[in-house]
Amino acid sequence: MLETGNEPAFGDAIRIYPGAATEYIVASQGIATYHYRVKARSAAGDSLWSNAQAVQVRWEVEPNGEAVDATRNGPLQAGPEHFGVLNAADDRGNDYFYFDLTSARSVELWLTHMAGGQDFNLALRNASLEIVPKGFSGNPANADEHIATGQLPAGRYYVQVSRVAGDSSQPYHLWGAW
Repeated sequence: MLETGNEPAFGDAIRIYPGAATEYIVASQGIATYHYRVKARSAAGDSLWSNAQAVQVRWEVEPNGEAVDATRNGPLQAGPEHFGVLNAADDRGNDYFYFDLTSARSVELWLTHMAGGQDFNLALRNASLEIVPKGFSGNPANADEHIATGQLPAGRYYVQVSRVAGDSSQPYHLWGAW
């Protein structure tokens, strides 16, 4: 039996595999930290739960074309790179992610590794989906995008990567500091 949760105490545990196989591939999970544990079951009864293992997923999951979809891709963590792909088959030419600021602070975001012929924009939006001051980068062609805001209040923020032109299956890289 395999369970996952968003917290190490498994207060929100969801059983994702009840079967007897000794391996199981978990797919279609967005950017977040997931916790897993297993329990063996036999005719003699159930074992105790295993020690929990944390897994950090850094790839976006689709659909992800509207801000409402961002809850499947976050919270982003400051520091490590996150990855996504925007191509003609993607929904509405956007990818959305979110993160929460627990206190007022400035935010920096970088978007890099766009393939030749691609042109992406980067925007930082508040909980009302308005672009925050200094929260937009629209460099031409496949030039890197960078946002550096002033002090922002605590709250939820949405990161929008939008396709202006081009098509590729090569992943872009997104990371930030706050």
